[in-house]
Amino acid sequence: MSKREILAPREIPAVLRYSLAVASVAVALLATLPLGPTVLTSPPFFLAVILTAWFGGGRPGLLAVLLSALALAYVHLPPIYTLHVDPPNRVPLLLFGVSAVLVSWLSARMKRTLVQLRRARDELETRVQERTVELRDQASLLDLTHDTVFARDMNDVITYWNRGAEELYGWGRSEVIGKTSHEVAKTIFPEPLPDINRTLLATGRWEGQLIHTKRDGRQIVVASRWALQRDEHGRPVAILETNNDITERRRAEEAVRESEEQWRAVFENNPTMYFMVDAAGTLLSVNPFGAQQLGHAVDDLVGRPLLDLFHEEDRAGVQQNIIACLDQVGRTMSWESRKVRKDGSVLWVRETARAMLLKGRMVVLAVCEDIMERRRAEYFTKHVFESAPDRMFIIGADYRFRRGNPVFERFWALPPGGSAGRHLADVIGMVDFERVKPALDRCLRGEDVSAAGWSDTFRGRRYIGVSFTPLRPDTERVEAILGIARDVTDQMLAIEALQKTQAELAHVTRVTTLGELAASIVHEVNQPLAAIVADANASLNWLDLPDPRLDMVRQTLEAMVKEGHRAADVVKRIRQLATKTEPHKSRLEVSDVVRDVLSLVEPELRDHDVTLRVELASGLRPVFGDRVQLQQVLLNLIMNGIEAMKAVTDRPRQILIRSHQHQPGTIVVAVRDSGVGLDPQGADRIFDAFYTTKPDGLGMGLSISRSIIEAHSGRLWASGNDDYGVTLQFTLPTGGGDEHELDLNQRP
Repeated sequence: MSKREILAPREIPAVLRYSLAVASVAVALLATLPLGPTVLTSPPFFLAVILTAWFGGGRPGLLAVLLSALALAYVHLPPIYTLHVDPPNRVPLLLFGVSAVLVSWLSARMKRTLVQLRRARDELETRVQERTVELRDQASLLDLTHDTVFARDMNDVITYWNRGAEELYGWGRSEVIGKTSHEVAKTIFPEPLPDINRTLLATGRWEGQLIHTKRDGRQIVVASRWALQRDEHGRPVAILETNNDITERRRAEEAVRESEEQWRAVFENNPTMYFMVDAAGTLLSVNPFGAQQLGHAVDDLVGRPLLDLFHEEDRAGVQQNIIACLDQVGRTMSWESRKVRKDGSVLWVRETARAMLLKGRMVVLAVCEDIMERRRAEYFTKHVFESAPDRMFIIGADYRFRRGNPVFERFWALPPGGSAGRHLADVIGMVDFERVKPALDRCLRGEDVSAAGWSDTFRGRRYIGVSFTPLRPDTERVEAILGIARDVTDQMLAIEALQKTQAELAHVTRVTTLGELAASIVHEVNQPLAAIVADANASLNWLDLPDPRLDMVRQTLEAMVKEGHRAADVVKRIRQLATKTEPHKSRLEVSDVVRDVLSLVEPELRDHDVTLRVELASGLRPVFGDRVQLQQVLLNLIMNGIEAMKAVTDRPRQILIRSHQHQPGTIVVAVRDSGVGLDPQGADRIFDAFYTTKPDGLGMGLSISRSIIEAHSGRLWASGNDDYGVTLQFTLPTGGGDEHELDLNQRP
């Protein structure tokens, strides 16, 4: 039974309704009997009619009217106890009957109306309750969804807020009901809100992406759907808004889009050739660089068979490689082949390919690297290796030969290709292997090692140069050693002969320079000798006294010894420069070399009224050189400076000698004068042999000085000063003396 049936009024049986009419009239009659015949007795009957019509309905009411009229006519209207009514009383009785009928109809009508109203009210309440239950159930379902659902009126005031909205935004239902939704969420619209509202009113719906701000201040992106609700008259009354948080999806989409853009940028702009081929071997795509390398436009290649791009001899191999890629999806394969450009030229490439599933179909992605330069290098390297006149060989980390060139194998009487796999000790002998092994180990650690020296071979004493170079084919780790051995005996004999000639010429130049300094040298030696004679006479005088002054004699004797050493030092330095000796290099301080030369030229400086200033840097590393030869260079530069200032009378004659660190591992020594400067026409020739500006000069000083400096791995040059004079300076490398001499004695 439905709620409507339970709430409907129960129908009174007809017998009871008509009995009510009889009973109510009977009660009215009994109530009016004591009153006697009078018209005032009608109200109780009216009441009986009303009650009967109210509770019994229209027909029982009419019965009550009839019974009441009969009762009045019979009991109360004269003549009483008869149904005959006097004419004067007929009108009141008729009025009573009409009035009673009208009252009965009105009472029944009101009763029916009241019942209908009550029934309508009850039905409405029932429907409201059912709708409330239904809406409550629907609201409960909306609370179960993770989507954000809320309703707002046409002024954007929130009227409903589900649990999903509470969880997403952080505000409870009671906190937002009655507030404007866009102000609560600080909505950022993709287009002006009036435009959105016009679309909503026109279509009843709107969809788009919004940016909302949560309670904690974080912004989120939501996919929003709006639905417009209208009343029975078509007027808009509310908006139902459903939002899904797509922040992470949006980020993922942006990441994917950015990745695609990056991939496309790499594909389009990478200076590497990219090709994509389907299972049938048709080119699906190629990047601009790949097309350009082959002399085509991208559109010219897309849709063409891949094999058309390869050299005819390589097509079968390429096709097999593509099939192998398709048979082993995900595996990377590489090969080298020749592509043919549009103009017919050949391009060697190294292709790396992998098959993959792309949008439901199998494709092969190939990356091509231009290896033309490498192939040319390999060809030239092989050509040089095979035809080089030097003995060339490659040794692995296990000291076994990987290969040797024909010259190497002929030298060791090996058959062609017979060096491969042999241990070095088996070829040169264990004794020589132990001697050369430290150099090989240094090379295996990544160091370039070279050595040269005289060795006793079965062909006699020879000068052999050997170099070991580490080979790193693909990694930073040294995997092998490239060795090159060259017999340079003839060159070394020629160099030694040239050095001997240069040494003799340098000796002549030194002696000539000493001749120019003869007067100064004599003066320099006479000073200590004169001092010795004077001190000897003074000592004799002290001894001739009656009371000899032995303390004074001791002092004068000590002075004589000092002056004697001074004279000996002068003679020693002169002999060093004058003696013909073989060059001998050793570690020495540049400052000491400068001081040795200054002691010889001081008298010459005084005689020519030249002021000397010396600025020698402290803490300079020693150089590796020949002391006498470096003294000769300095002496020559200083004498040239003195000579250049002979004609100077309008300014001070000055020479500045300076030393300083030039670069790491290099020292500079400079001699600066204030003379007449360089002749522009002869500036480039001052280091040429036999070129001189002196009337009595040989023109060999600067030429020999440059040869000496270059033999010390340095450089000598001249430059004009900003004001007056010239600066002659040279560089010398510091350190040195670490030449690796390997005993390369070889046995037949």
